[in-house]
Amino acid sequence: MLSPSHLPEDYHLIIAEKPDAARRIASALGRVETVRTREVEYIISRGKEVYVVIWASGHLLTLAPSYTKRDVYPILDVQWVPLASDDRKKNISSRLQSFKTLIEGARKVVIACDYDIEGDTIGYNILRYALNTQTVSAYRAKFSTLTDVELRDAFSKLSLQNEWPMAQAGRTRHYLDYVWGINLSRALMASVTDSTGGYTTLSIGRVQGPTLNYLYEREVDIRSFVPVPYWQVIAIVEKDDKTFPANYIISRITKQADAERIKRIEGKVGRVSEVAKTTYTVPPPPAFNLGELQYEAYRVLGLSPTQTLAMAEKLYLQAAISYPRTSSQKLPPTIGYSKILTSLNRRSDYKQYISRLNLVSLHPVQGEKSDPAHPAIYPTGMYPSGARGKQWLLYDLITRRFLATFGGKSVKERTNVTIKCEAYIFNTSYVTTVSPGWTSVYQHLPETSGPRLPSLRKGDAVTIKEVKVVERYEAPEQRYNQSTLLRRMESEAIGTKATRAEVISTLIERGYVANNDMQLTDLGFAIMETAIENSPLIISVTMTKSIENDLERIESSRTDPKTVLVNGVEKLIESLRTLESRRQAVGEKVYKAHISTMRSRNILGKCPKCNDGDLIIIRSKRSGKRFVGCTNYSKGCDVSAPLPQRGGIRPARHICKDCGWPIALVYFFRSRRPWRLCLNPSCPTKSKEEETSQQRS
Repeated sequence: MLSPSHLPEDYHLIIAEKPDAARRIASALGRVETVRTREVEYIISRGKEVYVVIWASGHLLTLAPSYTKRDVYPILDVQWVPLASDDRKKNISSRLQSFKTLIEGARKVVIACDYDIEGDTIGYNILRYALNTQTVSAYRAKFSTLTDVELRDAFSKLSLQNEWPMAQAGRTRHYLDYVWGINLSRALMASVTDSTGGYTTLSIGRVQGPTLNYLYEREVDIRSFVPVPYWQVIAIVEKDDKTFPANYIISRITKQADAERIKRIEGKVGRVSEVAKTTYTVPPPPAFNLGELQYEAYRVLGLSPTQTLAMAEKLYLQAAISYPRTSSQKLPPTIGYSKILTSLNRRSDYKQYISRLNLVSLHPVQGEKSDPAHPAIYPTGMYPSGARGKQWLLYDLITRRFLATFGGKSVKERTNVTIKCEAYIFNTSYVTTVSPGWTSVYQHLPETSGPRLPSLRKGDAVTIKEVKVVERYEAPEQRYNQSTLLRRMESEAIGTKATRAEVISTLIERGYVANNDMQLTDLGFAIMETAIENSPLIISVTMTKSIENDLERIESSRTDPKTVLVNGVEKLIESLRTLESRRQAVGEKVYKAHISTMRSRNILGKCPKCNDGDLIIIRSKRSGKRFVGCTNYSKGCDVSAPLPQRGGIRPARHICKDCGWPIALVYFFRSRRPWRLCLNPSCPTKSKEEETSQQRS
């Protein structure tokens, strides 16, 4: 146990969420001294006051059932207990006991966890557990960046907190998510075990269900879509020895013969019947909130939402950006525009853009969305030490978006040209930038300029060099990717800004969807069809949104947590009853789909030797190592090949152009781009790679 003799005589205790945040808080408030005891590490900060700073490293308490048998449900009696440690050197119960000693000896306790629902829940839970009481009070520090100036300001304006509405909303959310997840998941797994004797890890929950439903509905639309052919006609037009494409005025021709008939004007002379120029402006975008940052980072940098959040949190802990878990698109004057821009101006990457701004009169574009706790994401002016690769690119994306909010409107000019040849009319257009405005600093925009055109005036003669008839098919909506799915969840208010990315990752890990293209697997279909047939509430967007609204009402002290808990549990029991009544059929269907999904994930392509079997991933019972073998091994096909022992392996659905063997995609942690691996160990390309490697050495 921590001895009071280790502590200063008169101190204020600060509870931070993470060690990096604790160190920055301590150094901002005074001279620091790190103390390490057997039970806990803390920092003493001596300035105007003496502070002892400790940190939670995330949640120290978690929900657990009072009854520990894993095959029992429904589980409704759950308690907050110390998190089970996965590191023997870190005993959570011992740490909490040390926290109790520190809290009891402090003159004042300050919660300095992240100022949001999760941060409040972490701090509140520690106080309740340490003091063993239903009512707690402490001072609250509120800040959006970890810069020295903002931290000192926050600690000069501490407010005493006796009511904890954000923590109550957080605890209620944790309870509902836990009991929905554990009970529905156990019901599914028990149905599989009882009906087939098999076992598989399955999960479904209050937010997972509606999210999976979005994917299911889109997949059903795609698979039931009947592609209808149509034809497009594109003329290749020549003027002054320069050629450019022009589209026939009817964009979809339903009969091929009608489209082919237009080819008769090839080689003929047409006339420019109209040249119209239109000037328009594009206003600057607002600064990022978390959802928009995740969407844009996926589009521009190829980062998954989970990767973006993890990298943004690291940048925040380095005091390089403001708190990323925000819904706001607004930048209040209190963040100090001029000071941030002056700091950024020291770097050549941004200097040329900042030099054009009037630092005395600054008015950034403000978006529509707001957040009562934090402003939009912005750079603090401090550079992230050691940031490289995509982490630096993410910082640069945030900084350039921030700078763009101060830029002028981008002025564009669109030139629309109409060309007539006999009875046929063609259109083409081109966009030029008159004044780049904000796009000079934020250049991550989709290409919309169109083909470059020669100088054209009304009445000019042009030659129709070629007429192309292109067959196309009407296409269904595209499948979601991780970014567009997250945007859908955000627009429907499903989940929170902090948990949406985690829900998507869980769907992938459980095998409900394929890794990158978010295509529903057989198992995903079975889970959805089971829910639709037996318990529609599991996937109900309306029900989930209703609970989300209730949680917001708790956060703003407009409703009682007990009312929300009772309502959520009643809906859960209703879902469990219907699942239980059809247990046998549910188990058989889900297990069959699970086997099918696992098998399809292990098939990497057709065997190049027997041309009948499939090459599948096999794991050796003796060594535990995985390799490729043919499913026709029992019929005499002895094809096999080694595989990497790390990373996820998926079929590329392509064959190697050099040897004809299937190509596999190997995915490594935190890398969105896979390694393309030819499965043939004797592929000529591998010999070339080895030869090149030897020459280099």
